[in-house]
Amino acid sequence: MQYYPFHVILGGKTYGHGVDLVLDQIYQVFEEKHILPKTAAINAAEYAEYFRQWTDQGYEVIHITLGSGLSATYQNCCLAAEGMPGVYPIDSRNLSTGSGLVVLEAADRIAKGMPAAQIAREVQELTNRCHASFVIDTLEFLYKGGRCSALAMLGANLLQLKPCIEVDNADGTMSVGKNTAAPWIKRWSNMSATIWRTAPIWTTAGFSSPIPVSPTNVSSWCAGRSKAGSL
Repeated sequence: MQYYPFHVILGGKTYGHGVDLVLDQIYQVFEEKHILPKTAAINAAEYAEYFRQWTDQGYEVIHITLGSGLSATYQNCCLAAEGMPGVYPIDSRNLSTGSGLVVLEAADRIAKGMPAAQIAREVQELTNRCHASFVIDTLEFLYKGGRCSALAMLGANLLQLKPCIEVDNADGTMSVGKNTAAPWIKRWSNMSATIWRTAPIWTTAGFSSPIPVSPTNVSSWCAGRSKAGSL
């Protein structure tokens, strides 16, 4: 399993997410310079070059992208795959833990020795049953990134509201669901020793039935220090 990093632009420089730029560095730059990162999609030429290292050796490639409603990566991946037999793009229609569950479903089928074309077809069909949402613990980064007003941030802070963002698994776009009161966050955090208490985003993902039984078909809970401004 290989990971192709997104381009992250921070302070006028371009980095590979998770490769030469980690989240702690993003936090540090924000705290010191009040600069939020921006992202750039992987283009078709980059995809073609990346896939060629595998196809030239006779391998088939299954590539699972960020939801097409969130990024141009899926469209770019499809463009690259048009001239490369044996490359199968999958639109996860999701992000974060939602995309992760889709990856695990593909990995299960690879381990069973299924043909790549069949894996791509089955996993793509599963994406409309993969549900993900996350609760934002602070609106600070949404405000700094211009995604909410100062009034909305002030109101949420005063009322201790935590917006729940739901992912539409038709394409991966996001919308605001219900608001969650702060005491719920406190109770939920006490249930898990894995929670990073400084995390501004709390995520959950899982598959709805019917779906073939496998170890990955269990709802996954995690907290990630992802900045809303860099999604």
